[in-house]
Amino acid sequence: MVVDEQALVPDGWLVEQQTVGRGKKSIIHIAAKNHVCAKLAENTSHTGHARAGERTTGKSPGDEPLHPLLTRCAGANLPPDPGPAGKATLVGIDSDGSGVRDDVQRYILLEHTDKLELIPPLMLHAATIQEAFQAFELGDPPPAGYVEIVTANVRCVAYLSSDGVERLLRLTDLIMNTPQRWAAKLSVDKQAVGGTSIPVRGNGVSDCSHI
Repeated sequence: MVVDEQALVPDGWLVEQQTVGRGKKSIIHIAAKNHVCAKLAENTSHTGHARAGERTTGKSPGDEPLHPLLTRCAGANLPPDPGPAGKATLVGIDSDGSGVRDDVQRYILLEHTDKLELIPPLMLHAATIQEAFQAFELGDPPPAGYVEIVTANVRCVAYLSSDGVERLLRLTDLIMNTPQRWAAKLSVDKQAVGGTSIPVRGNGVSDCSHI
């Protein structure tokens, strides 16, 4: 049995795929805290690369959909939906201390079960912006490496999936879902970029090395 894919996702989420034989059978585990879901999927050749793996085909990693059981498993240990209260402040509600707002964490883990390899960079993207919002609220500068992490995340999701950037943009819209958050994000980005030079280059496996 060969471990194809393994990545530690923020909040203790472990995503692992094990391939039996020649990719004819895969057993996929999603473990969160003490909860484990497992499903033996027949004739599955899902080869998503959760941590900067090499591409072996012309298809984007994770193009094949995963079993619906993953959606039910993903929701087993999520924080509750904060509802309108989650929009009352800039930083919102993070009831489980994951570093990501509850509503954002739920969105990432429930809406990307078809592309598990995108979960780590999307969680990091959300956590990076959340940390910047916390600093902004205190009158502090953005965290060190803010620009580098954000730009590397864009390149990483573009490398991992053909629709990775589109998904990241939808996530960013959710993160900035109030006028206060839009204004804070614009201020943070302006302050963070300053005279920073952002090199223009192609996307590659190295862009996921920070995950």
